Amino acid sequence: MSQRIGEGWTGLSFALRRALRLFRLPVAERLLIAPQELETGDPSVAISFYSGHLMFAGRTVQTRGQSPFRLDYPCVPWAQELHGFSWLRHFRDSENPVVRHHARALVDEWLSLREFRKAPLAQAPAVAARRMISWLVNSPLLLTDADHGFYRRFMKRLAKTAQWLEFCAGRPAMGMARLSAAIAFANYTLCATTGETDWKRAGRLLAAALSDCVLADGCPRSRNPADALALAADLLPLRTAFTARGRMPPPELQVAIDRLMGFLRLMRHTEGSLALFNGMGSTSFNLIGAVLAFDDAKGDSASAARYGGYQRLDQAGATLIVDTGPAPPPEAATEAHAGALSFELSAGVERIIVNCGTPPAGLVDLREALRETAAHSTLSFDGLSSARFRPFHDGAGALLRRLSDAGEPPAVSREMTADGERLSLIHDGYARSAGYIHHRTLELTPDGERLTGIDRLEETGKGGATTPALLRFHLHPRVSASLLPGAEAARLDLADGSFWMFEAGGLPVGIEDSIFLGGLSSQRRTLQLVVGLADPGSPAVWSFTRRTPAPALHPPQAAL
Repeated sequence: MSQRIGEGWTGLSFALRRALRLFRLPVAERLLIAPQELETGDPSVAISFYSGHLMFAGRTVQTRGQSPFRLDYPCVPWAQELHGFSWLRHFRDSENPVVRHHARALVDEWLSLREFRKAPLAQAPAVAARRMISWLVNSPLLLTDADHGFYRRFMKRLAKTAQWLEFCAGRPAMGMARLSAAIAFANYTLCATTGETDWKRAGRLLAAALSDCVLADGCPRSRNPADALALAADLLPLRTAFTARGRMPPPELQVAIDRLMGFLRLMRHTEGSLALFNGMGSTSFNLIGAVLAFDDAKGDSASAARYGGYQRLDQAGATLIVDTGPAPPPEAATEAHAGALSFELSAGVERIIVNCGTPPAGLVDLREALRETAAHSTLSFDGLSSARFRPFHDGAGALLRRLSDAGEPPAVSREMTADGERLSLIHDGYARSAGYIHHRTLELTPDGERLTGIDRLEETGKGGATTPALLRFHLHPRVSASLLPGAEAARLDLADGSFWMFEAGGLPVGIEDSIFLGGLSSQRRTLQLVVGLADPGSPAVWSFTRRTPAPALHPPQAAL
């Protein structure tokens, strides 16, 4: 899950730390089961790791014979992935015994040196939770034929980590990391030889964390679709672990899984990717396929996430997904974007309008830049965003930014009209910074061949922005764009051979460079359509319309 290192666990008092040292979970004698893992491994990655080439968070580092734990890591997210040990799955799927043995040697090295185990970076709740789950999942790889000394060190560290995670699971201020801790602690009590009181306590903590972090419509409190996918991938194996041990899971577990499945369907385009909102980057098709294989409903997508703040319109193969939600609470807002009223549009398996998305965590500067409104398909003022980002320092000393001052939650009205299904939206995120309230109407025709939008700015009487208001429509890289004569319309050619026309009601249309980070490659250049509002008080009416190519002219056949 997308939780930065140290988030939510700053300021533990000395007395609290001392109490944690006094209360210790007994070290379990053995592990009884190993949870499943839905994320598949890649043996070639294990070979690269064994050869000294480590790639985490979009950054590659060569060890040159040194321990990876002793390296000067290039960024905090890189170290987060290293100490989370999720890379063990690549070793598990390798058939090379030397490479597989190297995995145990790395874990043993981490266990043997206090500087690794006690570092604040490694003990951050989200990192410790991921390490716990990774070790449990890969325990057959690590413990088969292991000597007694390694076995005892491994089990002792699991018990100490479980104690820390139990504490974290009861702290709502930790945001989404609280749920990560609760899931990991529940896994430990099911896999190890713990007592009945331990797994019952874990069940209560899990139920409380699920109720707090997963909204009634399945949207994570962070509003990040990537978190929904990661949660589902963790909760499904946990449900199986309860069954394997013959224990009844808390009812909240199945409720959360069902809700997450519905939310993933709502946020998924027809070609399989999740929409790029609030921290979502590239979609792992293997993972989402494995998760949705457990989807019992397998029905149509929901039309809205009322509490999370997303709307979906489906018409004859065309899909429109719109961000209509509030800013997450501060403890869950470290990945949120200022993308109010932005949308994505797809037709069949072709995505047309997108948001820029989110790069790997290691590309910090780019990641932060793409949280601004200009990286989304919506209205923005040059140099301003529809929300503010407030800096803060986490427990590991990293400087992060929380989304804040996003205004009131957008007002949403949805209705059927003679021309299709219409969304009427109002957002006041620019009321203080620019002196305007943004009104947006989106209407998709029943045949799915025309999307019409109207954007209007209402003055608040508290001054106005001195920078121009711009409409931005970021295009998927598979879409090519060309301006028509007069520059008041653009032709969009899709990879499937179809084409759409964009018109802006007589306003001049520009084509500028953009970037896309929602595909399998790290980043791809693309284009965006830009329309300037000459008069903020006048509505800008625009449309995307599918056009049918003229049939090819065949030469007449020769007379017989």
